[in-house]
Amino acid sequence: MASMLVDLDVESLGSEVHKADKPDFSAARKLYSHVKKRTFAKFVASKKVPPTCENSSPALWHCCGQSFRESSSVHKHVANSHASEIHQLTTEMLDVMLHHQTHSEEESSNEESTDVSSWIPDASHVPEDDLIK
Repeated sequence: MASMLVDLDVESLGSEVHKADKPDFSAARKLYSHVKKRTFAKFVASKKVPPTCENSSPALWHCCGQSFRESSSVHKHVANSHASEIHQLTTEMLDVMLHHQTHSEEESSNEESTDVSSWIPDASHVPEDDLIK
């Protein structure tokens, strides 16, 4: 499902579709954007080299055999050279999130349906004839 959302061409939804019939993609777009930013940040953070005694600079990143001293330069490199990887990781993360959301919704509905007895009063002491009346 996530790949469908990622590859969706929102601009191609023509004006002939009534507004009531149009699916609301704004929430999906916001979720994708949020997950992509988190994925991008994690990818960049994974390239960061911890400071050592010889390395007195506050931050240093290594990627593709290159060293980057400024966060803007490593961000540009990742955006230009690793866009397909970021896209793939984002799609995988969305799939995992949607799977967990679906699974938790199923669990909560199962819990609600099986735990009905907690709110039904105990009528075991009432004779069956009185219950029918």
